[in-house]
Amino acid sequence: MIAEIKKKFIMTAMIAITILLLAIMIVINVGNIYTTKVRIDTTFDILSNSNGNYIMLGNITDMDEPTGIYMPKSNIDIFLSSNFFVVRYDRFDYPVSIDLTRTQSVDKEKALALANEHLYDDNGRGQDGKYAYLYYNTGFYDDTYAIFLDISDEINNIIIIFVLSLVVALLGWGIMFLIVIFLSRMMIRPIASGISKQKEFITNAGHELKTPLAIIQTNTEALELFNGESKYSTNIKKQITRLSDLMNDLLVLTKMDEKLSQDKINEFDISALLSESVDNFTEAFVLKGVKINKDIQDGVMYKGDMEAMIKLFDIFIDNAQKYTSDNGHFDVTLKKAKKLIITFSDTTDEVDEKDIDKLFDRFYRSDTSHNQKGGYGIGLALAKSIITSHNGDISVNYKDHYLTFKIELDIKK
Repeated sequence: MIAEIKKKFIMTAMIAITILLLAIMIVINVGNIYTTKVRIDTTFDILSNSNGNYIMLGNITDMDEPTGIYMPKSNIDIFLSSNFFVVRYDRFDYPVSIDLTRTQSVDKEKALALANEHLYDDNGRGQDGKYAYLYYNTGFYDDTYAIFLDISDEINNIIIIFVLSLVVALLGWGIMFLIVIFLSRMMIRPIASGISKQKEFITNAGHELKTPLAIIQTNTEALELFNGESKYSTNIKKQITRLSDLMNDLLVLTKMDEKLSQDKINEFDISALLSESVDNFTEAFVLKGVKINKDIQDGVMYKGDMEAMIKLFDIFIDNAQKYTSDNGHFDVTLKKAKKLIITFSDTTDEVDEKDIDKLFDRFYRSDTSHNQKGGYGIGLALAKSIITSHNGDISVNYKDHYLTFKIELDIKK
């Protein structure tokens, strides 16, 4: 149990850390992409206002001397640091000029081919490889300008920021994983201590109660020898049996909370074991008019604690015998596939759907009157502990008055 709690703590912490790192990565990269887009839009505004001509831009200083942390470039600096080419079309969409003075990476043929390719794009702007482009009409002689801006530096910057943020996130995740593992030992220590003391208390209480129960049992039997059996002595013996069963279940539950001991693992025919367990309760089902349906695959071998499995089957079958409606149905199946699948289903009206998830809680009983039919509410908790100790899973479903428990066990080689 301690190992399971530690595992869940580490898993929960790492999920939270992963979400945080992903959120930071997304914010950094989305922010970088957005600011890059703003810079490109600003550059296009400057280039389109001058039609890509430095002379038309003019020798202007559009801002004061930059001060402080934020020091943006002037329009002229942005213009001079940009690599672009411009193609001008007349009103008949015929190219009349190609300006390559601000770039050396393309010739006129390639520049014209790129411009013609996107001349009739719907929105007039977009990206083609390392170029972002903008088409606009000046209104002067109805000319159309196509500006192709080299954004390879911006693309590289986005990639570098993404790779760096990813590397930092992975390194941070690895470091935090080691820290969480280290801290989990300290976090789990008080819980482990509490669980250990609880188990010690149950074990000691169980052994201490055995002696007075045995004395009461002996004295009751002695009284019956002298005075004969009466309803009072019968009730005393019945309650002694119930208390003894409770203490035994508590002791087994305490042991099952830990990993299954290797010396208890043996290979056995689980099909025969389950079939025999059902047969042991057949008479009780018959008295209630319950029809038993067995669909148990023959000859299935399983490695595990056979005594624990007998206890497991008895818990589910005994519960079904108690709670199955008169003249109802009780179905048992065992199938071997990738996993060993065992199901117990019975017809009952004594289950509240909203309490399904509580069925495996210790001392929970759907019977709120707490009569003796409901037992002590520890059986299903013990069953779950047995399944968990065998690295199995259990689920429960209640539909159309059918309560179904599904057990999945790994098939050990």
